[in-house]
Amino acid sequence: KAGPRELAQIFRDAPDLVKVTFPEGFTARQIARRLEANNFAAADELLQKAYPPGKPVSPLEGRLFPDTYWMPIKGDARAIVGKFHERFAQVMAELPKKLPIGADGKPLTRDQVLILA
Repeated sequence: KAGPRELAQIFRDAPDLVKVTFPEGFTARQIARRLEANNFAAADELLQKAYPPGKPVSPLEGRLFPDTYWMPIKGDARAIVGKFHERFAQVMAELPKKLPIGADGKPLTRDQVLILA
């Protein structure tokens, strides 16, 4: 059990959350720059994760959902990407179960809908 002193320490040492908005159309590079401008510790780490060697296009592109987030300023890239992925999953879950029909007469896949978005 945590007593009053332990609870006070927990709240004092809680990770600082900063409100950051990422507009639609931002690339992973622009997101990392926005984080850097707001003094996030993991901005460089995110950039490295977003653009691994040998990958001309970031595997994160299209999955970093534009929105306003409360992000942990001291969090690592995994925590930051996790926030984006949580929001992305929420939005994808809200898509209609019946997806639009493509030019070939077949329903589009979720990845195809994402590309069109």
